[in-house]
Amino acid sequence: KASSSKKSKASTKASSNSRRKPLLEAESAAVNQNQNRNSKSTKKYEPAPIQNWGVHIFFCCLPLVGSFLIFYAFFEILQAAAATTQDENEQENKEDNNLTSAGHDITLETLKAQSISSALATFEPYVDVLVPMIVGGSCMFLVTWARNIQLQVYLQRQKKGEGKSLWFMSLLNFVAAAINIVAYAGFIVLGIYKSGEGQAMVTEDISVHMLAAVIYFVGIYTYAVLHTFMIFQQNESYGVVSPYWLKVFFSLITVVGIGCSVTYALTELHVYEWFGATLATLYVALFFFLFHKDPVDDELKQFFCCGSCCSNKKKNQKSTIKEQGSKGELQV
Repeated sequence: KASSSKKSKASTKASSNSRRKPLLEAESAAVNQNQNRNSKSTKKYEPAPIQNWGVHIFFCCLPLVGSFLIFYAFFEILQAAAATTQDENEQENKEDNNLTSAGHDITLETLKAQSISSALATFEPYVDVLVPMIVGGSCMFLVTWARNIQLQVYLQRQKKGEGKSLWFMSLLNFVAAAINIVAYAGFIVLGIYKSGEGQAMVTEDISVHMLAAVIYFVGIYTYAVLHTFMIFQQNESYGVVSPYWLKVFFSLITVVGIGCSVTYALTELHVYEWFGATLATLYVALFFFLFHKDPVDDELKQFFCCGSCCSNKKKNQKSTIKEQGSKGELQV
């Protein structure tokens, strides 16, 4: 009886232990999963090494080239505005028997005297400023969509890591890119449709010019607000986020630029229009650091130039991997 009771106790212990084992294994698996998630959330993402330096340099320099062309157009317009303003001052001085004259330097008086529209209307030859505006605005189209793809790749990493839907941020990213593209389309249109008398190659329509100018200023700073919001939502676990000083720069440019645009709309002080347009161009020029910090060159190359070629290369790589695997199995 004693031996049978011992055997029954041992069997009950063994059965209870066998029941506890899967529970303990499930608990340990859950703990390991939580630890892995915590390690993923604290571990910083490291970007892949740059494979194609030509593609990387192209996308890093694209915002600089577009911004340079727009800055060049602004500089040429300002020089022409300074010339006309100071010529008018010299004419007044001659009428007052004061023959002192100065060089055609860009001063604060030049910014106060003429707006961008009035300076464009009197610029000659107009093609010298129209071509940089069109090419620079076209570069901004590519820069905006490249930045959209970069943010979308980041959101895909975050979706895989957290396992939740990020449809709102994806939609916000698409809407912001579309708004900025429309804004720079307005920038090109306001160059084509002049507000005053000019050469015959450019259409003169003040209503279209003013509408394009409104679309440009409203669009670029709407994009600046949305883009700044998105970069502040990023987590270092899923991408090399822009450094803190760059976030501060983006925020300051957005706030000051919106303040200049609103002040110009309310007071029509031309100096605020010049500052607002300059800050908006500087905002996009800073994308150089974003493209260099977290390169997604493969995705950008696949989208812009050779999507079919890249897909064929991936298929060929998969087929070679399968062939190597089958050969290895045969050898084994």
